[in-house]
Amino acid sequence: LPIHGTKLRLIEAAEKLFAEKSTTSVSIRDITRAANANVAAVNYHFGNRDGLVAAVLGRQGEKPVTAE
Repeated sequence: LPIHGTKLRLIEAAEKLFAEKSTTSVSIRDITRAANANVAAVNYHFGNRDGLVAAVLGRQGEKPVTAE
């Protein structure tokens, strides 16, 4: 199933912030602020912060690797 809406916004915001900083230095509030989402949305969609991190990392496996 395609990911859309708030869940997609959270994944994309987390992915961008993790790339800029690191997974350990980005807070849930940073992610939800960037995704324009409620803090509770992370628990609703992913169970917890670790679930969101796993979703971001899992999504990385779906993207083609290209040389830049």
